[in-house]
Amino acid sequence: MTTPSESTAVLGARRARQFLSLADAGQGGQADFLVVVLGDPGELVALGAGLTALARMAARMLPPAARAQAGARQLELGRVRDAAGTDVDALRDWLRQAGAEALAVLRLAEPDAVARRELLA
Repeated sequence: MTTPSESTAVLGARRARQFLSLADAGQGGQADFLVVVLGDPGELVALGAGLTALARMAARMLPPAARAQAGARQLELGRVRDAAGTDVDALRDWLRQAGAEALAVLRLAEPDAVARRELLA
């Protein structure tokens, strides 16, 4: 049996992959819809945790200087998240920023779109 936090984490990771797949395919409206339909701060934070994990995974494939820059941007996104608290609209803004950052890092780490889709599968 899974605990609620485990299922929330798994769902957040799945939603993060789905968000990035849609955004990478040029379907930004559908990706944004995933953010808009979530109304619970916990669900929003779980999605953000998934985006953060994917961005950090992709950053490990970057050269050292680019990896350091990506790490600094992740720290700034953490401050944005912390400032948002439980404000759903502020968390959605943070998610949009985190999604854009994760997608940018994924594209730098893996320029080939087919290989990126495999990373997000």
